[in-house]
Amino acid sequence: MEAASGLAVIAGHNWPIFANFRGGRGVAPALGAALVMTPLGAVTGLILWGIVVAIWRYVSLASLTAVAFTGGLMVINFSTSAVSWPYAVFGSVTIIVVLYQHKGNIKRLMQRKEPRIGEIAKLRTSIVGTTSWGTTLGLLFSRAGNEITLLARTQTEVDKIVSEGENSRFLPGY
Repeated sequence: MEAASGLAVIAGHNWPIFANFRGGRGVAPALGAALVMTPLGAVTGLILWGIVVAIWRYVSLASLTAVAFTGGLMVINFSTSAVSWPYAVFGSVTIIVVLYQHKGNIKRLMQRKEPRIGEIAKLRTSIVGTTSWGTTLGLLFSRAGNEITLLARTQTEVDKIVSEGENSRFLPGY
């Protein structure tokens, strides 16, 4: 029952119906479920996560390592009859799902383009409205090197701001 519940929580976290099936990567709910099924293995995986983050400063690498360790431990313990088969299935499926969810991170790690803790990652941000608040947020984000999508009532409004380099209606001079 714990294994099925754990997989359901991971699925709900990764593919939530209320967010157009776009969610997380499944690491946190996998840890929570593993704490119920194999507390010592999960705590050891969490300690391993901390060590990998401390040494290499990649959260994605630490997450992959911890999930592979904890899930792998569940599979190995099944082969020695230390855990039941549903736990081994949970460990195997969790490894596969988390690897799949991290495929972009794995690609960036291999290309050495994955941001480390402490580095500022570039964001893609959408800002709704071209009033003074929307303009100010857009300026702050774009000056930090982020990609901005400005949503306004009309395309003419956006075109004018882009061509003039300022919002002369709400924030003249900025």
